[in-house]
Amino acid sequence: MKVRNLLAAAGVFAVCLTTSSVAAQPEVSTSPAVLIRGLMILQLAQKDALHIVLPDAPGHKATVTFVMNDGTRHVIPFKGHSIVKAASDPERSTAVMKVPELVRMKELYGNGFTPLIDHVANRIEIPWLGIRAVKTDKVTNSRYTFVRKDNGEEITSFRPRNVAESLRIELSSFESLHFNGLKREIDAAAVKEIWIEQVPKDMSTADIYPDHFHLYFHYIARAASQNFDVEPRRVSGAISRSPRVGQSFWLDLVIVCGPIRID
Repeated sequence: MKVRNLLAAAGVFAVCLTTSSVAAQPEVSTSPAVLIRGLMILQLAQKDALHIVLPDAPGHKATVTFVMNDGTRHVIPFKGHSIVKAASDPERSTAVMKVPELVRMKELYGNGFTPLIDHVANRIEIPWLGIRAVKTDKVTNSRYTFVRKDNGEEITSFRPRNVAESLRIELSSFESLHFNGLKREIDAAAVKEIWIEQVPKDMSTADIYPDHFHLYFHYIARAASQNFDVEPRRVSGAISRSPRVGQSFWLDLVIVCGPIRID
């Protein structure tokens, strides 16, 4: 199959982090996959597809990287509505979901909020029929809790933990790719992974996670009783300030954005 304009979908609020990361899933998978990291909004409860929504984030850069089986990479801007379609897997009725480290908006506000993402232009959809599993790929070395910004009280409904920095969506096989911004055709069968990220251009801040979390509040409406902002607070672990140079964004010691779930 060929990749022309890729229409992709998923939905997660991605939170920015700046700590060393550790692998959350020790097993190695050979399945083709979509990996996401950065300031994004995740919806995992939609019946048609996994939705990844890209919120407006000044000072960030959003890209999609196609990693081919021979190791070559093709990078394009993340913009518009894209779709990643994988072949249906008749042996699996539902996708395996292993994302306990993913921050959920319901953990912070209960049911007292409404998502405001229906009209966000930049998004990717991945139909569930071709998804084998959604897993946490990496988590922070530091543990985080959340506190109210108005009075400093801890959000007791949130379980303090090492939170997800990146997710891995395992597929049966790439069937078709439709991305805006793709200037040349790509053989979908030759694609090993697709990396989707939106990360800050300025990586000098010691702990980016709490500095950028407020960007998500533009995409929810809250009940009067829940009309307060929250911010993540590190409760253990060290912050690493020296990024390592590498071709893959997974090599950085300074990890920037981890996803948060809206549904």
